[in-house]
Amino acid sequence: MRELAERRGVAVEALRLAEERGLLFFTELWGWPAWCITDQRRQLHEFRRLDGAKWPAFGQLSERKAHCLGTGKAWPIGTLESRPFPKIAMVEGAPDLLAVFHFLLIEGKAATVAPVGVLGASNHRLAPEALAQFKAKQVCLYPHADDAGRKAARAWAAQLKTAGATRVTAFDLGGVVTTSGEGGKDLADAARISADAFEVDPKWKEVLP
Repeated sequence: MRELAERRGVAVEALRLAEERGLLFFTELWGWPAWCITDQRRQLHEFRRLDGAKWPAFGQLSERKAHCLGTGKAWPIGTLESRPFPKIAMVEGAPDLLAVFHFLLIEGKAATVAPVGVLGASNHRLAPEALAQFKAKQVCLYPHADDAGRKAARAWAAQLKTAGATRVTAFDLGGVVTTSGEGGKDLADAARISADAFEVDPKWKEVLP
């Protein structure tokens, strides 16, 4: 857990909270230590290597940073777990899901905001059964600062509004500069944002709804 926290730039306590909520697990896959994102439905799992390296090519599968096993990418991870919470932070991908937990602790919002993750911007159509769970909720989207992320967020926002979400907003993740001086485009990058960024743009002082 400490190794993952250091690699991702998030607090160990944030990972513990993700584990307590039943969304984060550690395992070994194909001989490598790995971390896994899933939820209580146990129908979809995303695995990433703990050392941060890509999974090697195997058979017809090319080298890749993550492997998804199971079915149902149209169902956002953490949907059922979000039921008791009035606000939703909906992100794209497993690293961003971990980043939400980091900001929950920083901003003191663990009791009001639930992290929910869509595994991939290519999933433009969310499951109707999942969308129904966000009725009367306030949802903030965190699209990656690229064309694919923005396109997916527009599609998700329209569906959430149709499903009855009381308010749907999006956080602009543009302008991330990490502590290493590199640019970023997602919430996982924002977890490692440079302290100078807070002086340049006040939006980073409150990321979650």
